Parts: sequence; structure tokens; C-alpha cells
Amino acid sequence: MAFPSNRLQFIALGTVFLVAGAVSGVWSYHRAKVHALEGLAADARHCAAAFSSEEIAVLSDARPDLAKPMYDRLRARLTGLLQTNSTATAACLVRYQPSTGMMTVLADTSQTVAQPEPSVLDEARSPGFRSFITNGQMSAAGPKQTPSGEWMSAYAQLKTATAESMILGLDVPAAHWRRILWAEGLLSTMRTWLLLTLPLGVLALLRRQNPERKVRHLLSAAVKQSGSAILIVDPANRIEYVSQGVCDQIGYARDELIGRDWNVFRAEPPAEQPSRPAGQSWEDEWLVRRKDGEIYPVQGVVSPVHGAGGRILCFIVTLRDMSTVKRAEEELRAAKERAEAGARTKGEFLATMGHELRTPLNGIVRFASLLRDTPLIPEQREYIQTICSSSEALLKLTGDLLDYSWLEAGRLPLDIQPCDPREVIEDVLDLVSGQAAGKDLVLLHQVAPEVPTVAELDPGRLRQVLVNLLGNAVKFTACGEVAVTANVRQATGLAEGEVIIEFTIRDTGPGIEPANVGRLFQPFSRLVSARHPGGTGLGLAISRSLVRLMGGEISLESTPGKGTVFRFFIAARPVYAPPAPLMLANRKVGLVVSHPGLLHELATVIAAAGGSAVPCPLEGLGGAETDFSIVDCDPEMADRLMTGALKVNWPISRTLGLITNARNSDERRLLRPLFRSLLTKPLHHGALVNALLACLGPSDVTRMYPQLELRLLLVDDNPANLRLLQSIIGVLGCECTMAAGGREGLDAIRQGGPYDAVMLDLQMPEVDGMEVVRRLRAGEVSPETKNIWITIVTADNRPETRAALFALGCDDFITKPVTVKSCLEALQRVKRGRLPDQQRPAI
Repeated sequence: MAFPSNRLQFIALGTVFLVAGAVSGVWSYHRAKVHALEGLAADARHCAAAFSSEEIAVLSDARPDLAKPMYDRLRARLTGLLQTNSTATAACLVRYQPSTGMMTVLADTSQTVAQPEPSVLDEARSPGFRSFITNGQMSAAGPKQTPSGEWMSAYAQLKTATAESMILGLDVPAAHWRRILWAEGLLSTMRTWLLLTLPLGVLALLRRQNPERKVRHLLSAAVKQSGSAILIVDPANRIEYVSQGVCDQIGYARDELIGRDWNVFRAEPPAEQPSRPAGQSWEDEWLVRRKDGEIYPVQGVVSPVHGAGGRILCFIVTLRDMSTVKRAEEELRAAKERAEAGARTKGEFLATMGHELRTPLNGIVRFASLLRDTPLIPEQREYIQTICSSSEALLKLTGDLLDYSWLEAGRLPLDIQPCDPREVIEDVLDLVSGQAAGKDLVLLHQVAPEVPTVAELDPGRLRQVLVNLLGNAVKFTACGEVAVTANVRQATGLAEGEVIIEFTIRDTGPGIEPANVGRLFQPFSRLVSARHPGGTGLGLAISRSLVRLMGGEISLESTPGKGTVFRFFIAARPVYAPPAPLMLANRKVGLVVSHPGLLHELATVIAAAGGSAVPCPLEGLGGAETDFSIVDCDPEMADRLMTGALKVNWPISRTLGLITNARNSDERRLLRPLFRSLLTKPLHHGALVNALLACLGPSDVTRMYPQLELRLLLVDDNPANLRLLQSIIGVLGCECTMAAGGREGLDAIRQGGPYDAVMLDLQMPEVDGMEVVRRLRAGEVSPETKNIWITIVTADNRPETRAALFALGCDDFITKPVTVKSCLEALQRVKRGRLPDQQRPAI
């Protein structure tokens, strides 16, 4: 017998079973009805046998029969027969006269008072009686509705010697009879359905068990053949089942493991298990001892198996041999330690190289800075300013390859400090001005008023990005102009107090083909041409990495034949600075400038200082309507002035001249008498305003610094650095003692003093800076010097170096090359006696 495989087959089979059960029920109903009627007729026959014709003949079919003793005996006998029959409820004796068709009820158990009177046979009230009279056989019929209810009736004839017929009738209530028949029909239906569905249910159960049995067989075979280490333990940790994988892994046979406590095989005592959610799986690692005594690590996944009511029946444990994994982890850990050691060695090498490269340049840069602060004529001051800017930028550029190495390692630190973005832009323009002047390129820059005057960012890294971008713009632009602008860009999702400063570098060069744009920011990718041989190909790659390090992004737009625009933005935190005074308030400045971009730049600077720019022709200079004049000595104008072809009729004391670096000293000598001072392009906006103010009074501007009156000990193994520090300290009004190395510095502290602070180089022979700090803080020199203020002066600005120094007990940290500004800020912290919290690294 096939089990139905789809829904239609199941419905058809169910219909067949339903019909078969109904047919069986109907057949059993009718069969039971026949048997019931036959039984009732048999009961009537048995009851009739209890009477004789002689006893009934005594009765005369008249009312006087009621007083006869025989009547009472017959009726009592009828009643007794009913009591022995559980189904019949009424019985009667009837005399029937065939000749007349009349019948008389001689005795009836349903009547309280008998009234035996002759009457005609009522077939409606006596169902089956006519059949019985006609056939002369015992008969049963019904059910039949009568005035007294619905009945089943049976008749039996008594034996008599006369022609009269004596008949006994029994009545049974039809309701009771129907209940018996319906019960028999329903029972037969249920038996049929049960007999039909039982084999089908058994078949369905077997069919359902077959896949489960097959799955169990497959799972068992899979576990055996896969080599997986699986064991089952009961709640008491006794092993109930182990796979072959466990036996292979631990070295025991299955019989040696079954029934034993799992903890016996563990090499370490079971640790106290942390609380876990009840009934959930968990992972753990153990050390297991093999049969040969070898100990190896395993990782186990423990899954509880639940029974009725959520009770845990057992645990399924999957074991994984972790020996190979642990060996690999150990190898990776060792490799990582070797790599970190190599990185530390590389970092120390780079730091040493950076120190050695910066140390000789430091003297050049700082002495030039000191020279700039001496009384100079404006032209000399511009020369010195260019030397300072160029040498400082050179100091930064020597670390390009070092920076790329740090960037690749993800360990390049940012030196966040307050600075003016305008000064950074102007310094970079000074660096590229010489190359631009040789091409007669006009360098322009404009900074929006919204850009903060002082912002916390890394000026060195910003300068490095601008040098790369401006250097490329000047290099690839044959004529025209290169312009730099800075604006504040609107952005969302910034940290509190942050702004986005966007820088744009635009040139009028040949542009870049779209196919080459994607290559520009790739390391060592170069666009080389015959006119412009390529460099290392690292500039733009380093620029992009630095911009991203400063929280921004860089992009470019280029149109072949029209030029290129680079844009990048960085995040910065503005620092409050008082607004610049309007030093040119109510002043008019006449401008003789032919280049529209330069004219716009000058007008913007003058307006920002409170003045107003008045473009005018050369012949109109010196009029009463202007307070100052500015003349752009472009090549044509300069040639006419130097040859005397153009007569000067402007007030020289109130007129400034603008020239480029392309002019040599002889050309400058010829132009200088025609102007109050000559300013070199690209312009420094602050210097331009100061030069205009100088037209109102003395030309010498002396820079004044606060006099701090501190007594300091300077410790450095480099004499040039010591002289530089001594000069800066002298400018700031401090007294100093110099020591050439760590050992000499310790001796100076023992013999001299007391000192307000020690300014200490980090890398020195014999006794380095860290050792000096350690001895001072340990009190090995003297108890009085344990708390002396120590400022480290070094070129190693790595965050880990700073953290190590502060952990050792240093009070402050400044980076070479040292400037008057950085030294002044450090000594002011000595006066205050503490370092700002935002500058102290976390330890």
C-alpha cells in the first residue's frame, strides 16, 4: 500500500475511507434492526408459551370478568413477564374472532381498569397484526406512531381447541430501539474506519521513521568518516559516547573512555566556570593529556540537549585540536615582535637621522632669524625673510622620504599647535617665488576673512602639502598665474569647535588629460615630459596621505589647455585672537597695477586694513586725493624706469615699489631711489600694511620681547645649538650657563645654581638627556634639584618619545629648530610653573 504523496491523493483516499465507513454503518444498522425484530418476536413467542387456552377460556369477554380470580392471575403473569424482559414495556392478551373480524382485549398491563369490550381490529393502532392473522406466524413490526407513543410491536398465537384465536402482544418503545440500532451502526462505522486507517497510519509512521533512520545512519557514518572529535557527556560529566575522532586525538580506545569522568583527562584542574545563560551553548579552551602523557590544547564547543520540561539530558562536546593553531599564533606573535622590534629600530634610525640632519640646519635657520630681528632696511629684511622661509622649508623637505616611511607604517605624528594659515601660505609662496620669477609667473593669494587668524593645526604638514601642490603648479605652468585661496567650508558632523578650511591652488598651465588623473595620487607615479622631467613621484601621494591624516580629502579638476585646480580641506580648531586693528582707517592708496589678479589682491588687503584702494594711471600719482601709492614694477615698467625713459613725478617718501625675485642687485640699486622701499612679490600682506605705515614715520621697526629675567642652564653637545639658545635667551632677558654635554651639565648643577630651569638636549654622548632627567629626579645630584624644571629640546617629536619623557619626570618639551616664539612660550610656562593640560600627553 503506497502512502499518498500529494494533497489530491490524500483527499481521494480520505473520501473512499469515509464512504466505506458510511456504507458499513448503514449495513450494520439494518442488520441490527432485523435481529432486533426477530428477537422481539421470539420474546413474544416465549411469553405466549406461559399461557394455556383453558385459562383464557374462563374469561367471557365481558365486564364481569374483572371480578374473576383468573383475570388477576393472567394480568399478574403478564406483569411478571414484562419484569423479566428489559426492553418490553407493555403486554396484552387479545381474543380474535375470524368470522366477525372482531377482537377483544382480555387483559392489558397498560390499563389500570380493564374494560374488555369487543372491537374491530384497528390496523393503525396494531401494526403487524394483519400480517400475523393472515400468515399465522409470529411477527414483529414497527416503529409505528400511536396516540400513546411510538412503538415496536410483536405478536404470538396461543394454542386453542376452538376457531377463536388467542394472541399475546408485546410493545417496546421505539426510542430505546433506535438508540440500540444507531449505536450498532456507529460502532460498525468506527470499526471500518479504524481497520482502514490503521495500516495507513502504520505505513505513514514507518515512512516518517525511514528518513530519520536514514539521517541517523548518515550522521553516524559522517561522524565516523569525518574524523570529528565529538563526545557526549551526562550532567555528571561521565562520557556516554565518543566518536573515532576523539579516540584518534586522545589516544584511548572507545571502551577506555565510555563511563569515565571527562575531567580525568584534563591536564589542569577544572576552573570555576563563569556564569552563563541557562541552557545555551558556550566555548572554552582546555589542556588535555593524551594516553602517552603529552599535553595539548583543545577548543571545545559545549551544547546542552534538553528533554521534557527543559531538563538537561546530556551535553554534546565538539573538540578541536588547537596545537597547530597555537603554534601558528606563536609564530605570528614572534613575527609581530620581530616586526615591532624592526619598526622600533627603524624609528630610532629615522629619529637619529632626523636629528643629525636638522642639527646643522638649525644653526643656519636660527641665526638668520636672529639677524632678521636686528635693525635692517626693508629690502634687507625681505632678503633675510626669504632666507628664513627657504631654510625652514628646506628643513621640512629633507624629511619627505622619512615621512613617507612613517606614513606607510601609519606612525607619522601630527604636531598640532596654534598658527596663522596666512603665514603658512606666504612662506610657501616665498619658496616657489624664485622659480616663478624666472618664468614671469604672477603668484597670487587671498585668504577669506572667515579663516581664523590663529588655528590649531599642524603648520609643518600643511606647509608640506602646499609646497608640493604649488611647486607642481609653478613647474608645469609656462606663463600666466598661480593663485592660492583659502576659505571656510560649511560641513556637518564636525567635532565641537572645529571648522573646515578649504585651500584651492589654481594655475593656467597645460592641464591634465582625464586618463592620467587617476594616476597622480599613486606612489611613484609620474607624468614625465621632455620639458618637465619627473621627480620621485611621491609628492602627491604624500600630500593625499597628509591631508587625510589632518581629517580632510584632496581632489583636482583639470581641463587640457586651460589649467588645473587642486582643492583640499583640513579640520582645524580656531583659537581666539583679538581682531586686527584697522591700521589704514580712512587712508586712500593709489594703485598703478596692470595685472587684474594682483590689483584685486591689493584692493582686498587694503580694504581689510580699513583703507580704500584707488586704481589710477602712473601720471596721476602724488595727487592730494591719495595718502600712499603702490607701483607694480612689471618688466615693462621696470625697464622704462631703469632707462630713464619714464620721468618720476610722485612723492618718493609715500610710494612703494613691487618687484620680483628676477631682479638682480644692480637692477634693484637703480630702482631703489625711486621708492620709499621695494617689496618683493609674492606679497606678504602684513608686511605690505607695515610698509605703508612706515611711510608715516621712522623706517626702522624694532621688535620688542618681554624680559623674563630667569636663570637657566643650557645643556647640548653641539656648540652651534648652544650659541643659538644663548642668543635667544639673551633676547628674552634671561641669564644662562652653558654645558657641553650631560656630564658637564650635572657638574654645573652640583657646583652652581640655583637655576630656574634646565633646557636639555635629548641625544648626547656619554650621558644622554634621559639619564640626566633620571638622576635629577632620583635626587642623585642634590635633594634641592629633585623638583627643578626640566625642558627637553630635541628634534625627535615622536609621541612615544614625548610620553616616555613625561613619564620619566620632564616638565616641558619643545622641538627643534627652536624659534624665539617657541622659546618664549616655553619660558613663560616656566614662570607659570605648569604645562597646559592639552599639551601633556597621556601616560
